[in-house]
Parts: sequence; structure tokens; C-alpha cells
Amino acid sequence: DQQISMVDLAILRLESLSMRAQQFMDQNMMDYAIREILDPMKNLATGRGVAQSYIDSMSIVKLGFLKIGFQVDYTRKTATGIPVNKLVEFGWDEFDINSSYPNGPMLHWTGGKYGPGNHFAAAAHHPGFMGYQMFASLENWGFIEIFIVKLMAATSMYLEETAFK
Repeated sequence: DQQISMVDLAILRLESLSMRAQQFMDQNMMDYAIREILDPMKNLATGRGVAQSYIDSMSIVKLGFLKIGFQVDYTRKTATGIPVNKLVEFGWDEFDINSSYPNGPMLHWTGGKYGPGNHFAAAAHHPGFMGYQMFASLENWGFIEIFIVKLMAATSMYLEETAFK
């Protein structure tokens, strides 16, 4: 009949500390990532006037044990096969465009340098678009660092609360 002393119990708890911390983080990281990365990114995109379809395509995905990712869905494509959200994210260079229908429908746009309202032309020069650069913002606005700090603080609190339970 062996008795476990408080010292033995403390040693056992310390030996399992790393495993318990990793399990807690893995079980909670999606919630923290949504709150500290995804939601602020969607708010930032909304503030920049990014298309709602792009905002709705943002998500946090579980990639494996202690691994998550921020992703944008690129399945919706233009008529030429380019992912629409890739264009929204990274933009495109300036180009000239012509109506492909002789005596048919004209190019149509609203607003721009010609003022508010509808505008029509058989040919136009598009000045290009630099894209919204949301992935750069993800890195530059500190959302990932805030996520890590908050997840680590929650993990520390969990370990303190369960120290000898």
C-alpha cells in the first residue's frame, strides 16, 4: 500500500504541464482566433468598403494540432478563370478595354472621374486597382500578436486554476 505524498503529486502535475497546456490551447485556439483575428479583420475590411462577398469568404480554419490558418475562399472566378477574391486582395494593373460587340452593348460604369451617375463608352482606359491588401493588414495591424498574447494568458490562468485538481 503506497501513499502519494504532496511532493509526488506536485511532480506528477509538473510533468504533465506541457501536455495540459498544449491541449488547452488546441481546444480553445479557434475561439480566440475568431475573436482576435477574424472579427477584427472583417471589421477592418468593412471600414475599407471591401465587397461583402470578400468579407464573407474570410475564415479561420483548423489545420492540425496547435495549427490554424486565416484563409480567403478563391473558388468564385471571373469569366477568364481568375479568382475574384484574388483580384480584390491583390488588385490589377491599368489596361485598355473595348466593347467586344460592334454596334452592340457598350461598357458601363458608375461614378469615377466623370462624376456620379451612369457612364457608357465603346472603349475605356482602366487605371488599375491596388487591391485591399488584407493579408498585409493581418500582419501589420498586430492581430496575430494579440491572439497569441490572449491565448497564452488564458492558458496560464487555466493552469493556475487547475494546479492541484
